[in-house]
Amino acid sequence: MEKTTEFEKIMKENIKKFRKDKGWTTRNLAEESEVNEGQIKKYEAGSSIPTISVLIKLCEALNTTPNEILNIKNRTDDEDLNLLLIAINKFTKNEKEVTKEVLRALILKHNAKVWSN
Repeated sequence: MEKTTEFEKIMKENIKKFRKDKGWTTRNLAEESEVNEGQIKKYEAGSSIPTISVLIKLCEALNTTPNEILNIKNRTDDEDLNLLLIAINKFTKNEKEVTKEVLRALILKHNAKVWSN
């Protein structure tokens, strides 16, 4: 079994915190977000992590942002990149390949700008 990362711990704690701050049960959040209540319980227990699209649904229902759920607002760029790499590490092989191609394209674009100046 994989060890829970700091990223996952923050997310599970904050989903629960924001839900409780609204005075909602997991059923209320499920109804408002259109996310299965069983999945919400798994997210809060840390046994599963939401996809980006599900995280956005949860945030919209909770009237918050992914940055607040992930506690990103006070992190340095290096800390943000580290969290992103942790998340990418859990991607499927295909998702990792797509991510690598996107990053390569961004790096090429950056280098082209640097060399053209």
